Amino acid sequence: MSFSSPRKLKVRDSPLFIRLHLSSPFDFEHKLIILFTDFAKDITPQALISLANLKTNLIIGLSTKQTPLSSLAPEFSLVLPPPGTPLISYFPKRDEPSSLIPITPSKHDATHILSKNLAPVWFSGIPQSLGNNPLLVPVLHAPPQSFASEVDGGSADALVDSAEKGGEGLWAGSQLSVVTGFQTLDGARVTWLGGVDMLSDELAQKEVSKYVTMFFDSVSSSSNVT
Repeated sequence: MSFSSPRKLKVRDSPLFIRLHLSSPFDFEHKLIILFTDFAKDITPQALISLANLKTNLIIGLSTKQTPLSSLAPEFSLVLPPPGTPLISYFPKRDEPSSLIPITPSKHDATHILSKNLAPVWFSGIPQSLGNNPLLVPVLHAPPQSFASEVDGGSADALVDSAEKGGEGLWAGSQLSVVTGFQTLDGARVTWLGGVDMLSDELAQKEVSKYVTMFFDSVSSSSNVT
């Protein structure tokens, strides 16, 4: 595994990380792209599409801020909320901020991809609205009680305008996804994370309080009642 940080590059005939890919002996490679405000000049939407066409599996971490790669999402039939509007939820009741949400995978998620008996996943970031594309795979949905809100410097008017264009309820509930997969026609997989904090040790190792556990247990019991 190798790591590269954003750098100021003089782009030649092709982006550096594509040239590195072409020199690799493997049929498939994996690249993790975390969206910062400062990018190497060769990391562009078109360069990432070219990588996917070269059978490179990508994991793309999104941000609540507008970034150069936000324009890439529509190419994968994803609609992102306006800048500054992360996902929030006031349920279950907890000490953490409303923008830090524990999500328990349900039968509606990609259970064939996720680990069995997965503990609640702590999530902080933005949701994704899914377009009508059979190549999309919602890996982890947003909780039913969650919604996008302009709590991170966003505009309420922009959120309303976006919802009006997409239909009522566009930015609320479990129809939204927080982790979404896409399989290209060449067989590469592109995974979109609504936030990169979920990859941190802090959230990966974060314990769930007994009150949160009780909440999810009660929801699970209710869903099993016929």
